[in-house]
Amino acid sequence: MVGHLKQRLALTRFVSKATLHSTEQTDGPVARARRRVTVLFSDIRGFTAFSELHEPEQVVVMLNSYLQAQATSS
Repeated sequence: MVGHLKQRLALTRFVSKATLHSTEQTDGPVARARRRVTVLFSDIRGFTAFSELHEPEQVVVMLNSYLQAQATSS
């Protein structure tokens, strides 16, 4: 039981309640790994208004185009 509580405490620092609940439904320990990652936060001007006026499929196409342009320009 102590092991389970330690695992739960460690996970609550990094994941949502839904993810934690999902891991509790599995048998056995949850694998964790430390990784070096790069994260890019990008603000798209007018995105909220655009997404409210267009179908989700159109929003995804626009986002994919935007992200592709960012990826190829580096």
